Amino acid sequence: METLYYLLSAEDASGGRILFRVHRSVLAKLSSVFADMFSLPSNDAANEMYDGAFLVDMPDPADALESLLRVIYHETNLVFQRLSPDTPHKVKPILALCNKYDIPSIRERIVSRLEEDWPRTLNEWDALEAEIEEMQKDLHDSHDCDAYNHNCDLTNFLPEPVSAINLAVDCDVPSILPAAFYQLMRSSPSYPRYEYLALDEGDNQDLASERDDYVSDGGRLASWQDLSADNHYRLHLGRERINEAIYDRLSLKFVAWKKDLPWSSTQLLTFQVPTCRRP
Repeated sequence: METLYYLLSAEDASGGRILFRVHRSVLAKLSSVFADMFSLPSNDAANEMYDGAFLVDMPDPADALESLLRVIYHETNLVFQRLSPDTPHKVKPILALCNKYDIPSIRERIVSRLEEDWPRTLNEWDALEAEIEEMQKDLHDSHDCDAYNHNCDLTNFLPEPVSAINLAVDCDVPSILPAAFYQLMRSSPSYPRYEYLALDEGDNQDLASERDDYVSDGGRLASWQDLSADNHYRLHLGRERINEAIYDRLSLKFVAWKKDLPWSSTQLLTFQVPTCRRP
């Protein structure tokens, strides 16, 4: 029997089942997996029905499936605040289902949105850094800072690298990894994000002041405790290769500089600065 609708059944956090009535044509158009699923032969005797529609048990959490369906039926639900540190957590359930059910149109929009927060070119990176510097200046100028409470903290307004790295690895978004890892290299593990954000409500004023000094000088907090061992290895490997590249670059510049000197290499090595002698 041909049907226009299907009921997708998914388990919620309490163990109950939630039913989502979906249009067969809408999901089949967006997803090759759903298209294949709906094209399988079906009949009333072999398939459970409810309220006049075939019932399909889904293995996905109900909240994740609901988030995906809201994006499919209401595109405005894919609008996320730019540079928000919460974006990876919000898009991860949707992105994971896009990968699972092959929904490239929504996946591409999410990836494009992530790439705005994690630039792929040097020019884009420099532009974002200039924007963040201006944000820092505006925040600093908006209130009086004293030596013990700078309060110039953009932590809740800027992307967080570890959550971006975890999302990129789990959901296959390699394009944002270079910028996220580079930003993590610039962050100090002495300032884990969760621990130092909690200081706003705590009573350890010395640590809070130390944190404020760090962020007011442009330091960024990162969720170091959420970084996996594999990503720790990738971080250290990347730092090592960057250091090697810098060393090689400086070595080439030194060789070029030495060639322009009026002395030979031997004279350069034996050259001594004259010492002043008292009369």
